Amino acid sequence: MRKVIVTRPTDQAASWLEALSKAGFDTIALPFIETQGLELPANAKAIWETSDAVMLVSANAVKYCSSLIKDYKLHHKLPRFWVTGPGTAKALINLGISEDLIDYPDPEHSSLDSKGLWKLVQTQLHLVKNVLLVRGRHFQTHHTGNPWLEQQLQAKGINTHTLVVYERKSPTWTQEQQLVAQKMLQQPVIWLLSSSEAIELAPELNFQGQIALVTHEKIAKTAEKKGFFVQSIVHPSIEKVIAGLKSIQ
Repeated sequence: MRKVIVTRPTDQAASWLEALSKAGFDTIALPFIETQGLELPANAKAIWETSDAVMLVSANAVKYCSSLIKDYKLHHKLPRFWVTGPGTAKALINLGISEDLIDYPDPEHSSLDSKGLWKLVQTQLHLVKNVLLVRGRHFQTHHTGNPWLEQQLQAKGINTHTLVVYERKSPTWTQEQQLVAQKMLQQPVIWLLSSSEAIELAPELNFQGQIALVTHEKIAKTAEKKGFFVQSIVHPSIEKVIAGLKSIQ
C-alpha cells in the first residue's frame, strides 16, 4: 500500500493523520503551508458588536481570533457563525460555542466551500444586516482569498466587514523533513492536497509526475501546474478522502 503524504498545516493535520491511520494507511506529515497570527485591530470588538453573522474561513480563523470569541461569548449576545465545513465548526465548539449557532454545509450532500454555505444561509438573510468575514492573507501579496461570498452578500444589500487575523506563508522545514521529502519523491506515494495556496507555497521540489489526490477541481488545476499527476478529485470529507485513496491503491 502506498504511503500517504498529508500536506495540511501542522495544527490541522492531526485529525486527518489519525483517521487515515485507523483506515490502514501509512501516513507522513509534510506541511506545505504555515500560519502566523496577526495583532487584532483596535476596532475589532466594535465590528463584532454590530455583526449579525460572522463567517470564519477556516479553523485557523477561529484559532487566531479565539480571545475575541471567548470575550464576546461572556459579555454579549452571540451572532450566527457561518463556516464552510465541520473542521471549523469543531474549532468553534471547542471554544464553547453552541452547535445550534453554527451553520455549515452538509458534508455528505453539499460542497464544503462558499457556494455550499451560501445555499444554506440564504434563508437567514432577512435577519442579517451586517456580516463580518474573518480571514487570513498571503504573507507577500496580502491577498485574502476568494471574494465571491462577500460579493453575493453586498448584492443583497448586506454590509460586510473583513477582519484579517493571520498570514499564510511557506513552511520552514527541518533538515529531517527535507530528507524525508526527497526520499518520498523516489517512492510510490500519494500526496493529499487540500489547498491551492498551500501548493503554491510548498517548498521548491520536483513534483513532476507525483500522484496526488485533491479535494477540489481548482486545487487540481494548481497541482497540475506544479507537476503533480492528479489521480482523483474527491469531496473534502474525510470519508470521501479515504474512499478516494483506497481507489488509487
